[in-house]
Amino acid sequence: MGNNSKKFSATQKKILERLLEGPMKQKDLVKEFKLQRSVAKYHLDRLIKDKLIKTKTIMEVGAVKIYELSINTLSLHRIRKILNKKAEHTILITGFGKFEAAYRIPDISKELLLRERPEIGKIDRIICFTTADSLEIRKNKEEEENLTPFSQLEIHSHDYEDYRRFGTTAFDDLEKTILTTIDKNEIFLDLTPLSKLLTIKLLDYAEKYKIPSFYVGINPEGNNFLIWVKE
Repeated sequence: MGNNSKKFSATQKKILERLLEGPMKQKDLVKEFKLQRSVAKYHLDRLIKDKLIKTKTIMEVGAVKIYELSINTLSLHRIRKILNKKAEHTILITGFGKFEAAYRIPDISKELLLRERPEIGKIDRIICFTTADSLEIRKNKEEEENLTPFSQLEIHSHDYEDYRRFGTTAFDDLEKTILTTIDKNEIFLDLTPLSKLLTIKLLDYAEKYKIPSFYVGINPEGNNFLIWVKE
């Protein structure tokens, strides 16, 4: 984390901090930071080149263009590392199907994640993508196996067939959920659950939004462990 942070100057970090509060006109940022035009261009070009911020033209008056600067939301995870900022909450996005002991995946993933990353402290929210029949299986096992109570899970239930085709409400819901939680939170994606296509989509989003991801493996002794795909 420290090495990543040292790549950027104090001014560049201050610009990122300011834009985390919301978009602003480039001329206003330059004025607020009391930067000469050439100095401002150097710092902004660096942040734009590294895809940490975005710029767009919001007004043209003759040959003069007014630019707006904003954070690149696809790089939020990386920006927090650069600024050494702690996220407000830690969220695990996972799920489970109905086969064998798949209903235990959220609990297994949570336990392993906290064991391997004790610095996390706790998982504040567990978001589960699943199906109606899988929910019933887990409900019947909750008390018997001391599973995480449903009151502590955020359930997103869709038909199983929707997890096997692109362009369905299940995958629209998945990406929307990621986008609405990534802003101020630390997210981990569990690639283990439900269907092969869901795993592929989760991996795609992990790469697209730079989110740490893993899946649960089993060693020769029959014990579960995390296999990190993206850290």
